[in-house]
Amino acid sequence: MCATKMAVGLLLGIVFLFINPTTSAVVVPEPFLGSWAGVPSASTLGPFTNNFTFSISKANNGDYLFEDNFAFDHCREFGWQRFYMNGETGGMYFCGTLGNFTSDLEAAGITRLEKFKINSVSNTSMNFCLDTTDDPRTTPVMFPPSCSGCSCASWTFTLTDPNTLLINLFVSGAQHLLVTFGRTGPPPVTAISWGHGQNFTCDFNSEGRDSEPVKTQPSCPYNKQSLIRQMGLTSKCPHPEAVEVLKKLKDGYENCNVFNMVEGYILQWTLDKAAGRLHVSISAKTPDANSYVAIGFRPLSRSDDPKVRAAGSGLGYTFGMAGADIVLGSPANSGLISTMYANLVVGPPEADSSLKIENASVSFSDGRTTLQFTRPLSGGKLATMGFNDTSILSETADLIWAIGPMTGSEPSYHMYDRGMQFIYWDKPSSCN
Repeated sequence: MCATKMAVGLLLGIVFLFINPTTSAVVVPEPFLGSWAGVPSASTLGPFTNNFTFSISKANNGDYLFEDNFAFDHCREFGWQRFYMNGETGGMYFCGTLGNFTSDLEAAGITRLEKFKINSVSNTSMNFCLDTTDDPRTTPVMFPPSCSGCSCASWTFTLTDPNTLLINLFVSGAQHLLVTFGRTGPPPVTAISWGHGQNFTCDFNSEGRDSEPVKTQPSCPYNKQSLIRQMGLTSKCPHPEAVEVLKKLKDGYENCNVFNMVEGYILQWTLDKAAGRLHVSISAKTPDANSYVAIGFRPLSRSDDPKVRAAGSGLGYTFGMAGADIVLGSPANSGLISTMYANLVVGPPEADSSLKIENASVSFSDGRTTLQFTRPLSGGKLATMGFNDTSILSETADLIWAIGPMTGSEPSYHMYDRGMQFIYWDKPSSCN
């Protein structure tokens, strides 16, 4: 069955691979070719609301193409990704673009090369890892400087039956994707071709093979206009459910963004550039007052400055928590509001008062926990470490978010109820 609505997601397409003893070619078994869909229980952007779809197809020359389109929970725009596999070696290159999710530079197309390779394979499972050595053009800037191979990216795949595929993906030690896929149809026709080795490049030029969304089968229309209709976009906060929730929330904020519909996580804000302040309200669905909501500001998350990376932030730490000034609020125990800093990619943040907040309050009402506060546009832990460019308005900044239960006076692990997001505070687009 074709999914009628696409969901947020970053999927790195992986496939079951075998070596053909007569040709030394890497062969994808026929059961893996086709179109697939499933609802991820975990992703780097948070839980999904609906099916995520992708396809695996074989080119006439024996190469393989993995591709997907995805629309964001909160956004009119969407992204697409293609993974080009050399049928002779099993090496795979990634080319993708994430419209209105990343900065303008990244949204124009990810031109750096990232290559992956097989680590182990059996009749029922496969492990596929980042290749950091085979191609000198590849620089794994999206991974911590100290990681290599499977410690940077590791996928485990299990074909549980001919129509069911389980994928478990970790990036930099963090759960990037966990989903069970079901088969939805045959593979699309792959008519394009690409170079091998040093002759391979991503092509984001006008009318280039990576400049346009993936062309899926006619029964699954994912062109821009159909996506807009399917998502029921109505206003700055696109989902009707979100609009109804906003009517019950405190008025007075100029902008809003729906981060995740599964969690009902909604961000509202007013930017006061003259005063150098950001007034923030975050709210999410929680079972009771013994829960917390949290938001993390990462001012240098997209920086490729080696000094930033050496300080434990910037590109390489994007898919974890490191480099975030976190504000957490819980109505439990007469109310808890705390500031923290994440030194680790994965693991609990530490109490830290570097980020100064004002006018903070937290409440629980109508099944939602709401945290409100004001913060300066610049500041936080990295500012105290001597970095001067810590404004949240810069293109290097992004956000992480989470909700979870309290255990006594301490927040417990959020499990998969978390995500990341890029946002322009001062230039709200159609995506906000």
